[in-house]
Amino acid sequence: NWLWEYFDDEAAVADFYDPVKAHVAYMTAQAPAAGACPNGGSDWGDWCPPCGVAPNVSCGCGGVDDKHVVCFHYLSAVRILATWARALGEADDAAAFGALFDSVEADFKAAFANATGYGSQTVNALALALGAHDANAAEAAALVNLTAASIGAAGGHFDTGIVGLKYLLPTLSERGRADAALAAAAAPDYPGFGHMLAQGATTLWEVMEGTQYMPGGSGANNQTSWNHIMFGSVGQWMQEHVAGVRLAPSARRARPGARGWQLIVVDPSVLRGAAAASSCAALGGAASASEATPRGLVAVAWRCGDGGVSLDVTIPPGSTAEVVLPVGDAFGTAAAESGAPVWSDGAFVAGVDGVYAGSAQADGSVTLEIGSGNYSFTVA
Repeated sequence: NWLWEYFDDEAAVADFYDPVKAHVAYMTAQAPAAGACPNGGSDWGDWCPPCGVAPNVSCGCGGVDDKHVVCFHYLSAVRILATWARALGEADDAAAFGALFDSVEADFKAAFANATGYGSQTVNALALALGAHDANAAEAAALVNLTAASIGAAGGHFDTGIVGLKYLLPTLSERGRADAALAAAAAPDYPGFGHMLAQGATTLWEVMEGTQYMPGGSGANNQTSWNHIMFGSVGQWMQEHVAGVRLAPSARRARPGARGWQLIVVDPSVLRGAAAASSCAALGGAASASEATPRGLVAVAWRCGDGGVSLDVTIPPGSTAEVVLPVGDAFGTAAAESGAPVWSDGAFVAGVDGVYAGSAQADGSVTLEIGSGNYSFTVA
């Protein structure tokens, strides 16, 4: 699926359609009833959540939230297969897999949800990543805020393993709580990446516990690696939500001509929301990232502070982008490109080459639609 999304390689979809369909059929047969989550879990689950973070939350390497993780990945495969079926003109399959997804998603909620979410940051994040509560905006927002609050209650830490972390940070960032994601990612002590750095780590560890000399503990437990990509999904989050370079969300990529970096989002989401100013300070006031895509270089560099925000953007030929500017109380209410206004008095200002349209978002930020080229935006 990544070959299709990132490189617009539809041949890969055609080649793997039948094998993935067979895999989904096998998993479907493991369910106790039609439209239910598959039975059983695995020895893996959400691998290696750190211990001692929050009461009543399972930890360690083996079987944590295993049934939830199995059902989540099954649902993800069903959703991908439905998308592939539509692209390949398999209308009956597309309808069948779409209906299966809806039924199993409902079972996921019924089986695992309770009055206080799903019981862990991991399963909360998986439910949000599925969009399981998106039909009810208030319900979805409550789950987002509950998850963010659990980070605060844990002293600004995540309690997830490698599966949960992959979805926790981007899900919170996409849904208006990048401040909570940043707090967890930047925590200076255990459990977190700051703890590894404080021990002298120069590579990611397999687990959060331990020291440079005894990763994972001592004796029989001293079997973990000092050089392991286990929690490496934080790097993707840093590029996509701190620097702010990513593919457009899958719903918009589904339209013709939107894959293979043809539609790009530039959105340093850490600079939006009520905590934008403090997030700016925590990040040292600057970030940058670039991506060598099949169409050419995509690059972003921003600076922030009391004087507002500057955002330099490069979009390759043949691509378009949606640029989200943090217009609002923290940095200013007007935006410009190379000194020429593009947003003023709450409205888009036309006339700048390559900047086609602009619209205000619910959180007060502004989204501009731009073509290929180099741009220098400011918010003040």
